Amino acid sequence: MTQSRIPVPPEIVEVTPETEFESFLAVVRNSVGSHMFRNFFVRREGELFDALHDGERSCAFYVSSILTIFKKIGSFHNTVRSTVQDLARSGWVQVEDLDSLAAGDVLVWGAELIGESWHSHVGFYLTEGTAVSISAETGTPVRHHDHPNHAWSAIAAAYRLPTWAPRPAPPVEGAR
Repeated sequence: MTQSRIPVPPEIVEVTPETEFESFLAVVRNSVGSHMFRNFFVRREGELFDALHDGERSCAFYVSSILTIFKKIGSFHNTVRSTVQDLARSGWVQVEDLDSLAAGDVLVWGAELIGESWHSHVGFYLTEGTAVSISAETGTPVRHHDHPNHAWSAIAAAYRLPTWAPRPAPPVEGAR
């Protein structure tokens, strides 16, 4: 029996923090409109239960799932509080000046009373005053303005992973 050979690409491919970061931003941008983050089923009193309420409460699951894909936090979560705790454990730091947001920052909007419960909201900052987060109406990621608010309250905090910030490409040897 002959073994098939897997062809080796002629070019050498390198994943760097910069290329990984650009891939992450592309995933966030491309997630807009996706129904992928609407449902997460658990058992409650022996019955199957959608902990995300068909997307109404899936913002933390959305953010933490994408960060988990890129191994930038420990796991996915279904609450903003546990997502923020994981960000801290994973080396993310709070951005001191909310006027200096950068692409890829994780945004946390202040808590709002919805029904009888207080709920915070979390999403990603993109650029030029836009963010991506889950819409409670559609249960899907939407692109929207970050300031002064969107359907939620003002941004209460932002987090950044210092070791993952985009870096300028190193100079090419021999280039002037």
